[in-house]
Amino acid sequence: MKRLVALAAIALLLSGCAQQVDPQVKQAQDAYWDTFLFFHPDADVERPDVSVIKVVTDGNPDDELIKCMTDAGYEVTRNADGGFEIDGGVEADLAMYVCKASYPWLMAVPTNEP
Repeated sequence: MKRLVALAAIALLLSGCAQQVDPQVKQAQDAYWDTFLFFHPDADVERPDVSVIKVVTDGNPDDELIKCMTDAGYEVTRNADGGFEIDGGVEADLAMYVCKASYPWLMAVPTNEP
């Protein structure tokens, strides 16, 4: 229950004022939510309104996600392959959605310019 309260507080802080969202960012956030619903089709939760803190366009967003999840009260374990794991079921996955939506990862699109 404490994690749900912390998650709600983080979502409230991150939501801020209404803002116009870049279409690529919105598409990424929609994909993150679709992933949550795929793994939890019976979850009785509404999609949190999340504002973007930082769009990650280079490298890997793991550092931001790990910090966000740690701030939400979850223990994060790094894997040998460079990834990470978080235990917690639906609550943790909802927190991960909030973190991913706050720090969306947009891969740079290569151009044909020399």
